Amino acid sequence: MKTWSWLSNKLNAFHRPISHVIKGFSPMAGSQFPGNFNVSGFHDQILKLPDHPSAIWGIDRCLRIREKVDACHSYVFHMGIFAQSVDLNGDFREPWKDIRFHVLQKEILDQFFALLNLLGVDHKSLEFTYLAGVNFEGLKKKYYLPEDIVSKKYLKKLLIKSFPVHSPANIDAVNIEGALVGSRLEVASNGIEIGTIVFDCFKVKKGKLVPINYVGGYALGMERLLCSVNGGDFIRSIGRYTQAGKKLFKKVKAVQSILLKDDVLGFLFGTEALACVPDSLARGQKELVRRLKKNLKEYEINLGLSQKDTDTFITYFKQWKS
Repeated sequence: MKTWSWLSNKLNAFHRPISHVIKGFSPMAGSQFPGNFNVSGFHDQILKLPDHPSAIWGIDRCLRIREKVDACHSYVFHMGIFAQSVDLNGDFREPWKDIRFHVLQKEILDQFFALLNLLGVDHKSLEFTYLAGVNFEGLKKKYYLPEDIVSKKYLKKLLIKSFPVHSPANIDAVNIEGALVGSRLEVASNGIEIGTIVFDCFKVKKGKLVPINYVGGYALGMERLLCSVNGGDFIRSIGRYTQAGKKLFKKVKAVQSILLKDDVLGFLFGTEALACVPDSLARGQKELVRRLKKNLKEYEINLGLSQKDTDTFITYFKQWKS
């Protein structure tokens, strides 16, 4: 069984030559996602890359309270982020026809697969989706992002199972000022989504797409990746959840029943989320926490637990977090 330390050590060693290694976490309740929490790793640092060409690597802690949890999706998760930018020296061209963009794409794909090989991920377990061409709407005018031919050919050459997607699902973009825009690949292994690869070539500025120094990179869901490598779910594959599950079993023997699975996952992941929420919150963040606490109370009742039990698990996850 591969451990969290094994995975983090492998990833950090692989990325050690990177020019800038980020060792800390982004603020959990900062201003990078107004009214929300830190839903995507090193968001602010990535937005700066087009103006300051370099490469970054780090492991960030994220919190997505709005999402539904299941055996391979928790509220709190860690994201390994690699990204690099290319200095175009002011020579901006149509990226789909620019050899410099194609080179960046191939370099990122080469590095991503070298990393998967290092971790022992079988290519036969992989499944990709890539952009097949779609309109990008919501700005002052409509833009068309064409098919990602480079990624398509690359995956075909490696005989990787892949699917073209004609939808915004494979565009790396949000319609907010300063957001980076480009094509995106989604990656799954053993039926679990483990990562995303992005190739950004524009940013949103005053309702339009403007060219930037190209940015390429990938994000890896640490817990999901470890889960895939170990061939199990979070409770069996992630140490902190395995230990918490054992603690819960001592309290309630029935937690092993499939009929209580949703309550168990909701309770464990909910108490972990509360352990990571800081004291100072904006109004929108407070509302998200209020809903979480309401759901957590239902899980607590369904499992026959008390508020004291809930507090015990919150303390457990606070100790793990620190």
